[in-house]
Amino acid sequence: MKAEQLGEKPLQQTVSLLEGGWTSLPRKENARWLLPRAHRSVVASSLSIYQPVTLKGLAGWKVARMLAAVGGFQALPRGGTPPTEVLAALAPHLPVGGTMAISRGVNPGRTVALLITAEGRLHSVGKVATDEPMRLALAKEVQALATLAPHLPKPLVAPEVLAHDDGVILLEVVDWRPRLRPWQMPEEVAQALGAFFSKGAHKNNALAGYAHGDCAPWNLFWTARGSWALLDWEHAHTDATPFFDLFHYAVMAHSLLGLPSHQAILEGLTGRGAF
Repeated sequence: MKAEQLGEKPLQQTVSLLEGGWTSLPRKENARWLLPRAHRSVVASSLSIYQPVTLKGLAGWKVARMLAAVGGFQALPRGGTPPTEVLAALAPHLPVGGTMAISRGVNPGRTVALLITAEGRLHSVGKVATDEPMRLALAKEVQALATLAPHLPKPLVAPEVLAHDDGVILLEVVDWRPRLRPWQMPEEVAQALGAFFSKGAHKNNALAGYAHGDCAPWNLFWTARGSWALLDWEHAHTDATPFFDLFHYAVMAHSLLGLPSHQAILEGLTGRGAF
């Protein structure tokens, strides 16, 4: 779909987003998430901006959803507001009466937003770059989703690009389900990644092929349809070494989640153990 030209809709739509206010989590100072202060169904849906990858995170996420469903978030103090440039970039894509939840990631130049309808339905996911390195990263993601993602074999899928412009991407929502052991890569996913690599094998070098480039527990979503969605394609490349995505997944899971263990990874390299 051709990108909408940003700024065509009235600025009042951006201003209206500020009227209800926001809840900052975990606290107003250096908040990682900004959730809209709206109807409880909207607030409950806005929590899908966070995908838990630890048991502690999953428990907290479920409790938060229960509190939101009964209006508990209204008791929380008002928080800060998203950057105006982020609101202005995504406002043209909002459904009528809709709002958004904001996630500030580890990259200071990129903001992720979950666009939500007035009824609380998930509408789309927006990414906004506010500096040049992140603009280049988003451009690379758009290119990879157009050229490499179509080669994914089942059960792997990638989100559809709904619209894009300089520094902005609008993606379809992935209807994900929580995973109890996100550090474990399902065998069917590993096999599909191998097939994906092979589709890009070079004629003169069979040891180079396609890779997602940032395959990690927080970028692999189990969907309601039973497929596995790969997100964040800005590091995808066509000249990866064999097993790049598999080992990247294991190392990232070990680094941030503590599993698989260091010993399990070493045993896997020598052909022993479950890994």
